Amino acid sequence: MPYSQYLDQESGVIKRPEPWGDVFGDGVWRSSWFYASLLIIRSLAPQQYTALVDTHGVDVSEAGTFLHFFRSHCLHADGWTMPKHSEQAFSRDQLLPLLYLLAVVEKFAPEFGNDARSILQSLIKLEEHGKGVSDTPQGRIGRNIGYLIDVLCDDARYDLNYRSSDLPLFLVPCFGNIKCAKGNRRGAYKKLFSLALNAHRLTGWAASEGLDLADEYSVFNALAAVSLQCLAWGKDDSDVKDWRKNFTVHADAGWGPAFQIVSGRRITETEIQAWKNAHVTREQDNDIIAAQRPTKIRDDVLSPDFTEGSERWLLLDYVILEGLRLVWQ
Repeated sequence: MPYSQYLDQESGVIKRPEPWGDVFGDGVWRSSWFYASLLIIRSLAPQQYTALVDTHGVDVSEAGTFLHFFRSHCLHADGWTMPKHSEQAFSRDQLLPLLYLLAVVEKFAPEFGNDARSILQSLIKLEEHGKGVSDTPQGRIGRNIGYLIDVLCDDARYDLNYRSSDLPLFLVPCFGNIKCAKGNRRGAYKKLFSLALNAHRLTGWAASEGLDLADEYSVFNALAAVSLQCLAWGKDDSDVKDWRKNFTVHADAGWGPAFQIVSGRRITETEIQAWKNAHVTREQDNDIIAAQRPTKIRDDVLSPDFTEGSERWLLLDYVILEGLRLVWQ
């Protein structure tokens, strides 16, 4: 079955398989990773993109549908809600890949820029009033994610005025000079971003209110944060080089191809192609992106398995891995 089996036509959300239930759960996370990758492939490997469209019946117009639906239905003054899924609180784990998608849209898909810009403006407004993306602990944005927001707001990208709730603290030592305050804020946020990533290298994961490193699902999302920086500054930027090195410990521990790509470890096209027709069962995991469970890849619980059947579901990993490879090539 093609990728289109997971597509909700109205919202553009990439769902879980219908028989698993809770089909819209984590829909922003799943859709953001998938569409960011598909947009990258369209721009940097058009022949591969055409082949994916022909085979799977999903094209980048669905990314536009997703962004427009999210803009129209999920942005609120007191936080964000999940598309078509009112029970799940919006969290940092949904936000990180969404920010990656916004970066990809700015660079490769300006036709969706208006919706992407409105989403970022809504996030800035929440930040300005000291609100998170939800009123749960997992909804607090944190200053290291604030660095990603600041980068997206740069003149070279969405050219927005990022007024965070803590900006007055940076104005005092700058004697009210807004440019000085924003520069000092950028430096402070950047340092926190680097420290959060360094926690990966030192401990595998650690708790944080920003880049939430509490589990391997969140560590996988941090790959999106660093890939966003690669899109912004280029892979040869000295900071980007340092940030990507934090994932070498995971790549060398067998956490799978996504960590190999982002860390800069050698990976062959054959290793990526191995995931092209890989399937998963509900007994193996509860989602259709295997890379989010790197220790299961390490332990060979999740691996390329080409067996098809009514209880086996096509993984999205090939698209995710190709997108990451093209960003970092």
